[in-house]
Amino acid sequence: MKIAMPNLKLLLTAAGFSLLLVPSGGMPPDTASTSLFDLIHRDDILKIDLQTDLDQLLANRNTDAEVEAVLSFSGPNDRDYRFEIEIECRGKFRRRVCDFPPLKLNFSKRDLRELGLSRFDRLKLVTHCLEDQKGDDYLLKEYLIYRLYAELSPYHFRSQLVQVQYRDENGKKRYKRLGILLEDNDELAHRLQAEVVDTFSFREEGLEPENARLHALFQYMVGNADWNLALRRNLEILYFPGENTYRVVPYDFDFTGLVNVPYGIPNPDYRLTSMRQRVFLGEARGEQLQETIELLRRRRNRLEEVCRDLRYLRKRDEKDVLDYLGTFYAELDEQLIWYPETISTVEPE
Repeated sequence: MKIAMPNLKLLLTAAGFSLLLVPSGGMPPDTASTSLFDLIHRDDILKIDLQTDLDQLLANRNTDAEVEAVLSFSGPNDRDYRFEIEIECRGKFRRRVCDFPPLKLNFSKRDLRELGLSRFDRLKLVTHCLEDQKGDDYLLKEYLIYRLYAELSPYHFRSQLVQVQYRDENGKKRYKRLGILLEDNDELAHRLQAEVVDTFSFREEGLEPENARLHALFQYMVGNADWNLALRRNLEILYFPGENTYRVVPYDFDFTGLVNVPYGIPNPDYRLTSMRQRVFLGEARGEQLQETIELLRRRRNRLEEVCRDLRYLRKRDEKDVLDYLGTFYAELDEQLIWYPETISTVEPE
């Protein structure tokens, strides 16, 4: 459930800002402790089967029309699960340019109740976008970014790497591709005991400071200029009533220098000319960033280990990722991110 709220004026003070943003009401209690995402979540890749009218789905890619589908997979203890669901295309840019658009999977609440699962009945599926092998390669690097952020912050979307066998409605195999399943916004908020804030004109000064600094510095690290706090672009804002504070949770990382998709467009708002360039979009400066910088320095070995442990990543892509992260740490040493809208010029060879 999202909390509808009026637009906020940018000139509010930080204190007044926080008071006006307190949402009213919350999520209804949920007695089931296990969710659908819990059921599918595992350390290794999950193989799923998705049967639907693919031609109809792709023909309606620019609408919110739902198409019936059957999703099946093998769960814990080798138990087979089969769900009759509805799927629809989602996203804005990717649904227009991708060979295969990202999807929203809508499950039956009744089916979930009968299995003793919680009410969260939606999952997001990040798809391969491009039909050739490079589509899977780019997707793996985007999945890696979700994994890296999860290593640094508990306030992240859970992600599950999947191998999807797509079938026609008659059961005929069409193609087998990689994908990323993401938990829904409402489940994210429930898991973190928070509430999704649905408002614009949010300022970084309204966020919990440590979260704001880490988020901005991480986005710089992976080369992402495709986010905007005030417009809620490619992020969710969560309110934590127990602490009376706000935190940001990012998503959608295909337009990063680390992934470097061929359909990427350097952000002209920041004078970028290459997807590999970085621009720091946070408000913290100088000594305010020092603690977060030291955190990332301490975690460097672990982050690089996560990259090497993703065994589906091609060696050349692994090297490219590690080289790109290496340029970030070189920029830390040169203090290139201490000034407003600094544009990086360091690129891996």
